[in-house]
Amino acid sequence: MKRAKKREKNKLNHRIKLKIKAIIFDVNGVILSGRNRIIHKELAKKLRINDEAWLDAIDVYWNELVKDENITDKFLEYSSKVAHTSKKKIRELFIKEYKKKFFLNKEVYNLVKFLRDKYKTGILSDQVPFSYEAIKKFDLNSLVDVPIWSQKTGLRK
Repeated sequence: MKRAKKREKNKLNHRIKLKIKAIIFDVNGVILSGRNRIIHKELAKKLRINDEAWLDAIDVYWNELVKDENITDKFLEYSSKVAHTSKKKIRELFIKEYKKKFFLNKEVYNLVKFLRDKYKTGILSDQVPFSYEAIKKFDLNSLVDVPIWSQKTGLRK
């Protein structure tokens, strides 16, 4: 009786595996934990700008920045004028805050490592160049078969 149940379970698992082509993960809030809104508020505080004014200012280019890393300089130029500081300082603050506020969700990370031996795995994530730079330390590109980053492809998820 136990063998028959085990055989049925194996057949079911095999049928499920045949139907699943890939397992795709997001980064923010899934593989990594962190809070974007807090990062922006912290930046505003460090730049001595009202957080709503800062959010309004970066919103001008933010959606485009998520899709196109080539406008990074344009974004930095604009936001540095709003903050009355250098582009270099804005860039450094963004990367520093992302590094501080994002951390690895070990449970999901280990799940991805386990699943990649059985399935094709991927990342589909909206990032800006600063967050992407900050999360490089986690080496997420080598975690999956196919990483797709919005700012690299020009498409949002």
